[in-house]
Amino acid sequence: THAATVKFNHVIGLLRISQVSHHRIDKLDDVLSKGQELEVKVIKKEGNRLDLSMKALQPTPYENFGANHHVGETVEGTVVQKLPFGIIVELAQDVRGLLHKSEFSWNPNDNYDAYVKIGDKVELAIIAIDPKKEKIGLSRKSLLDNPWKNVTVRRGDVIKAPIIAIERNQLVVNVQGADGIIKQDELALEKAGKPEELFVVGEEVEAFVMTADKSTWTLELSIKRVKENQLRADFEKFMEDEKEEEGGVT
Repeated sequence: THAATVKFNHVIGLLRISQVSHHRIDKLDDVLSKGQELEVKVIKKEGNRLDLSMKALQPTPYENFGANHHVGETVEGTVVQKLPFGIIVELAQDVRGLLHKSEFSWNPNDNYDAYVKIGDKVELAIIAIDPKKEKIGLSRKSLLDNPWKNVTVRRGDVIKAPIIAIERNQLVVNVQGADGIIKQDELALEKAGKPEELFVVGEEVEAFVMTADKSTWTLELSIKRVKENQLRADFEKFMEDEKEEEGGVT
């Protein structure tokens, strides 16, 4: 059966299975029984025939969700679909939200969708709710710290930075909370040995900022450039002294 017959005094109306609930129902017998009294709304009238609805009197799943949740709240959901522009997450029965790829992470190189699987439980923040349009915006990014939020250094700056890790061919240093890289070629004026033979974790180094790009999280520094600048300054100072000694004659 795909419809129930509902009788009012002397009139009979039709309640189709699709009008019983906002949620999918497979069998009417599971939710309705003969003789049960119902509250219904007349949604169509043709001649003597009435079309009835129970769900028209009930809030939609999105309206229910919107009444019980707010923007800024952290919720748990299940990954149900992966799309080129983001991930669809089920938050409650028949309530789905979009985690847009721009909300995956602060890290522009993050490929979060590559290691999330359908069926995974994920924790996200609600950033928008529109029950009428049945749209919910979600964010993972707002639950994470942005290590670049305090970075103000620019190309050309000379800074002191502690070494936080020594890798095979580079140093990783902490610059205002973000990770900066000093490659092997930029460690010393002459060809340097392995970074682990020259430096220790925790040591502070003076380095020249070669690249600082917030949009790509690229922070590259050079110790060599600082040494070159010092040499140049020393040489220029030496030339000045020579000039003075010769009484300004060159």
